Amino acid sequence: MTKVRSFVGTFVATALFSITSCITIDNSIGGDLIPANHIFTIESAEFDIPVELRAADSLQAGTVGTPVVGALNTSTYGKFRASVGVSIVPVTDSIVWGKEPEFVSMTLSVPTSITYCESEDQSCIPQNLYVYALKGPVDSTMRYSGSLKEEYCDFSKTVSKGNIVYTGDEFLSLQFTEEYGKQFFKYSMEMMDSTAFFLDKFPGLYFTCDECDDGILGGRLNTLTFSDTYAILTYSSIDDDGFRSEKDVMFSIADRSLSVYSSESKKFEGTSTEDFILSDGLTGIKPVVKASAIKEAVKSWADEKGIDLNSILINRAVIEFPIEYDKENPDCLDKFPSHLFPCRFIENTYYNYFYYEPVTDIKKSDIALGEIDRSLLCYRADIGSTLSEILKKSDSEITHHDDLWIMPIMATTDESNTTYYFANYLNYYQCRLNGTKNERRPKIYLTYTNVIE
Repeated sequence: MTKVRSFVGTFVATALFSITSCITIDNSIGGDLIPANHIFTIESAEFDIPVELRAADSLQAGTVGTPVVGALNTSTYGKFRASVGVSIVPVTDSIVWGKEPEFVSMTLSVPTSITYCESEDQSCIPQNLYVYALKGPVDSTMRYSGSLKEEYCDFSKTVSKGNIVYTGDEFLSLQFTEEYGKQFFKYSMEMMDSTAFFLDKFPGLYFTCDECDDGILGGRLNTLTFSDTYAILTYSSIDDDGFRSEKDVMFSIADRSLSVYSSESKKFEGTSTEDFILSDGLTGIKPVVKASAIKEAVKSWADEKGIDLNSILINRAVIEFPIEYDKENPDCLDKFPSHLFPCRFIENTYYNYFYYEPVTDIKKSDIALGEIDRSLLCYRADIGSTLSEILKKSDSEITHHDDLWIMPIMATTDESNTTYYFANYLNYYQCRLNGTKNERRPKIYLTYTNVIE
């Protein structure tokens, strides 16, 4: 359904004051630049938009020292699990093992916090965590390709001693096995000085946890803060004077890392969005608006109104997704993402990687960034440039890379105060948007200038 409202803007120069002055005021300047046979109208329209559900398959993220590990099981979305592969690199420039090095201990203590909890009573539940050795390095070329799969991990045995049962404490502490720690003694100081050699022999660690049991709802996701966190290998060796003494070697964690997510919400792909639209965090189900459907809706409206799309100038276009507030659950919006913004699927077949990137409108100042509006109960995002781009393309030129994935975004600001926006691969959320047949439903609101000859 399309609604149109308009008003006519006239260009009239009127002298408001007459002032005696030595300066002559010519109010006709610029008048010859406006064609006398043109009328400019500023109009608005709104369009219903079809929405479908797709899963962001194999979504991975190169993290900056704060990956998420944990598992959930919800009645709506099913099971979700987050794991991470991290590198481990010596802090010192050189390592001197000495004579006859013997393993004493190897420990790691990681600051942690709860990033998402299905309910408050789940904040202290025990979770079984596991640490495995990687068989291949966390290469930057793998960051967006979904290629950190099970064959990259040695799941035959854990490299941590005993069972790690984590209950949501402020620190995750673990001890490595002697078998894992003694491996470092195999190589000489000259070999260990080479970062490339070290990463080839010790690619890194893989942190994961058990999935939630079938039929048991709940779970927790935990943020592991590897920034400024070090594994400490304590060993003893004989020095040049013949004395045995203990020494420590420190290893930094997660200079390179890859978060790996899996979600059962993919089962909703292709299901109806008429009553409600589900959106699951990270690699879960996402609302998608096809670019071809947007163009078709605008063309149908223009044909109905007798408007030539080549004669209009888009002043502003806003895509809106309404939400509802559950009065019986005052905290219902707390699990919603702070922002939802249209993103596009970017694929590089030559280097075999892909990722999701906010549309170019986000680079403009003073636009709606898709922030949740708790008063009007909706998400609103500007897409004026994106809509113009879609309308300029022929039908054959529009591909799935032009479709709009409605995803949470995050921002970082560098030292020069430049802000960069990314699809948010790090924080989990759940939200339910109004469906396409609701009274308050997803729409595109358009404001444009129409030139009538």
